[in-house]
Amino acid sequence: MNYSVKTLILSKIHENREMEYFALKPEMFNLSMLEFEKILVSMQNDGYIMGLIDAGAIEDGVRRIAQPYCPKLTQRGLRYLRDQEK
Repeated sequence: MNYSVKTLILSKIHENREMEYFALKPEMFNLSMLEFEKILVSMQNDGYIMGLIDAGAIEDGVRRIAQPYCPKLTQRGLRYLRDQEK
C-alpha cells in the first residue's frame, strides 16, 4: 500500500472527526473507486479504521464496501498518524 495515501486518508478522517456526517470520496485522493475500496478494506483489516459496511460482493478479487464511506479512526490509526508527525 502507498503509505502517503494511507496517511492522507487517515489525516482526512482525523480532520473531520467532529463533523456529524463526513464521507470520504475516491476523488479526494485521485483514486478510482476500486483502488480506493481496496485501500480502505486493507486499512480496516489492519486495524487503522473501523465502520466500513461490507456490500457482500467481490469484484476483481476485492471485497466491495457500501457507500457512503464514513470510517472512524481506531487507536492504532491515531498512533500511526502521530508517528508520522515525528
